[in-house]
Amino acid sequence: MNFLNIFKWTYYFDDNLAMTFLGWGYWVIVGLLGLGIIAAIVVPRVTKKLPFLPRQIILHSAALAMLVGWLGLLWLFFRYEGLRYLSWRLWPTILLVYALVRIGLMVKFAWVDFPKRRTSKISGREKERYLKRYLGGR
Repeated sequence: MNFLNIFKWTYYFDDNLAMTFLGWGYWVIVGLLGLGIIAAIVVPRVTKKLPFLPRQIILHSAALAMLVGWLGLLWLFFRYEGLRYLSWRLWPTILLVYALVRIGLMVKFAWVDFPKRRTSKISGREKERYLKRYLGGR
């Protein structure tokens, strides 16, 4: 297989089921997806004592690992069984794009949104806004 095939539309809608994973590669992928599911269950329970930002990043990563793990195993089952439309390579590609978007949103939260939220709480703007309402001001 040529690496440049990923730039062709026919690559994502193929029915060549023999070329999915050769040899032990199939079981390595199944093991990695299963490990992701197990980690998504265990890791959030262990991280309860962490500060807010690392905990949120770990929780979002665990949710993403759980989703990728189950959908990946489901796709491998469809691919193994030879179901025509459900075994296309399009579905893991869409899942990869979704995972990259979620990772980008986690980075944005950690570098942009969280520091803004922290500075607004430190300056007391939120507190003043709500106190003005109860003290008669707008």
